[in-house]
Amino acid sequence: MKKIINIFYVAVLTSMFVSCEQNDRISGSPEQNDDIVTLTGVISSSEASVVAGQTISFTATIPQTFEGDVDVEATAILPNGVKTTSFVTIPAGQTTATGEIEVPASEAPVLMPFNNNMKLFLSAILLSVGEEGTHYLLNSNELSLDFGDSETPAANITRLQVRFDWKGPYGEAENDLDLYLLRLNPDNSLTVVGTGFTGTRYENGAILNTAVDGTYIVAAESYTLTYGSELGSLPYRYVLRYPDNSVKTFAGTFTDFTEGDFVEVLQIVKTTVDGVVSYNVTQL
Repeated sequence: MKKIINIFYVAVLTSMFVSCEQNDRISGSPEQNDDIVTLTGVISSSEASVVAGQTISFTATIPQTFEGDVDVEATAILPNGVKTTSFVTIPAGQTTATGEIEVPASEAPVLMPFNNNMKLFLSAILLSVGEEGTHYLLNSNELSLDFGDSETPAANITRLQVRFDWKGPYGEAENDLDLYLLRLNPDNSLTVVGTGFTGTRYENGAILNTAVDGTYIVAAESYTLTYGSELGSLPYRYVLRYPDNSVKTFAGTFTDFTEGDFVEVLQIVKTTVDGVVSYNVTQL
């Protein structure tokens, strides 16, 4: 079974003048500054797929140091214009810092389940120690992350939760997919330890912190598809809520997909060291 993983990176330099819509932290008007300098920064993130409300990390890099601390604004924006912003402080004499930003929601009645992207870029700079006669603007490359409004499982410190979503229409005789959670045995056989067969949009599974340490596999099975026994493509998404309340999203597309297909999608390695439980998740 082939899978096309939706990982997008678009390097586009986007000139953005400073905005005061959200945090109202701007570097002032350039009207009385003779020299306007536009810096080109770099933003990066380890995330490839996100869902509404998820908090993700990013790294901001600027091309020069400053005498004082510098606040750099990052902007996340959806195709419908809904956006969030966040500031990260780069210490004096340095050029890089890591921050977090919340993924915007699509806002009802607009739904964006699949085939949408969120843009992420640096959009403003604020100096704590100004330079007389000089006003700085900031632009950067632009990241394009797979976005969807799939619901996130509620927080639960006792388990790792897995929510499976895919492109509708949903229900029996339409796109009805099932979730399997399997444990890998010492002889490399697999034991089913959890399933989701509700016939609705989402299927859910979980691994308790008290479960046996080892390797687990999350798999999908197509019960029915709108195109029946013909081969086709179907976007999917797994939203994981960890016991520490953090969220991670994995997305892709099932290709050459037909009714009855069974596909292993995620590998989860659970370990416990000195009573501390960890889950290491890899997309297969």
